[in-house]
Amino acid sequence: LSSKEAKLQQALGTEKDRHVHEESILSRQIEELKEEIESRRQALEGVRIELSTVTEELRLGQRAKYLIETA
Repeated sequence: LSSKEAKLQQALGTEKDRHVHEESILSRQIEELKEEIESRRQALEGVRIELSTVTEELRLGQRAKYLIETA
């Protein structure tokens, strides 16, 4: 290869290496974000269940109060 071709090959190799490295970083970031989304989804589900339980307890308490008042 000529000097110019060798430099182009080296530049191409460097670009490929950089691309692979950046792709690796982005893949890792995507996985971290997926894990964060799942963690938040689980937390939200826990809060939803807790809210549902409290809502049901409130409904039962109001019903009991009504039954006591009308008895």
